[in-house]
Amino acid sequence: MEPTEMSIINDFLAELKDNDFGWQNNANCRGADTEMFFMELEEAAINHIKLREARKVCFECVVKKECLDFAVVNDINYGVWAGTTPAQRKEIRSEQRHRV
Repeated sequence: MEPTEMSIINDFLAELKDNDFGWQNNANCRGADTEMFFMELEEAAINHIKLREARKVCFECVVKKECLDFAVVNDINYGVWAGTTPAQRKEIRSEQRHRV
């Protein structure tokens, strides 16, 4: 059975809570409730609240650049990373491809 993107992200988050992962140790989200960082299509009415709360956590994070780089390089298309949405990261990847 091939792992899904969500299972990969859940594994990453579990490791983030329990291990030494360099930049992740300094992330403001470390130990935070991960629910606020992941939206569900069925929850459209509350997603804007979750996004706002997630961005508050990310706003002053000292490893925001590393987090964004990780999400963009690994093509993570789910959740809030460094305060960005999947659509924003898709745009960043597109811009990067056009610069090369």
